[in-house]
This record gives sequence, C-alpha cells and structure tokens, in this order.
Amino acid sequence: MIQDWTNIFVSNLPAAKRKLEIPSAFAPSAAVEVSIVATENLSAFGPVTSQGKKADSANPSASFGRVIGLATTAITSGFSGQVIEAGEITNPAWAWTIGDPIFLSGTGLSSTPPVTGFVQQIGTAKGLATMVVDLSDPVLL
Repeated sequence: MIQDWTNIFVSNLPAAKRKLEIPSAFAPSAAVEVSIVATENLSAFGPVTSQGKKADSANPSASFGRVIGLATTAITSGFSGQVIEAGEITNPAWAWTIGDPIFLSGTGLSSTPPVTGFVQQIGTAKGLATMVVDLSDPVLL
C-alpha cells in the first residue's frame, strides 16, 4: 500500500522524530543553530522565542509553543544572533547534575519544573556546565 504524505506538515520535527522513533540525523554533540533578530535584549544562554524575545514559562500567552532554543551569546535588541535549537551547549556558570532534565523556569533554566504557567523541558544535563538541548512539547499547568 502506497501512502500519500504530500499534505503532511510537521511543526516540531525533533518531537515528531521521537514520536515515530526515527533517529536524529546529527550526532548528539552536534548543534543545530538558527539566526534570529532580537526584539528585546537577550541574555547569553537564555531561552528564546521565535519572536526574538525572552521565553517565560510564567507567561503562556507570549511564550507557549514559541520557544525555539537558547541564545549562544547575548543579543542586543535589533541585532541578529545565534540560537541553538538542538545539541550541546556549554556555559561555565552552570552547575547541573548529570542526567537531570532542564526546564524553562520563568525566563531562565532550572532542574526543577515550574508550578505555574507552563512546563517545557529544554534539555538534559550532560555535565556540570553542559546540557544537550532537545526541546519537549510544552504543557499548560
């Protein structure tokens, strides 16, 4: 039986690949980055939305379903910068426990999920200062 897939649209490819148990095409340590234009000042290693704003788990109307990854450096409003969507990122200031899930928590990151707004895992701690970004689907609380 031949199936027609021409009208299928996947909005979250990493999540779809996990759901269908399709292995990723990149090595876990390889990073997938996109360029964005910041619409407000963004912190290095901070979570970012597709609108170029700080992601905020406490503000679902502005961030739910819009988180695209972490800024690799600070990005000034009106300027472009890189956002890592998947793969490894290292910040010497982090102090994660290896294997812990890392969540969007307010406008930052935490190994403890938020209790209001929405919860979204951003990745998993690979080392004390390294995490593997692999965005999960957000869930309203």
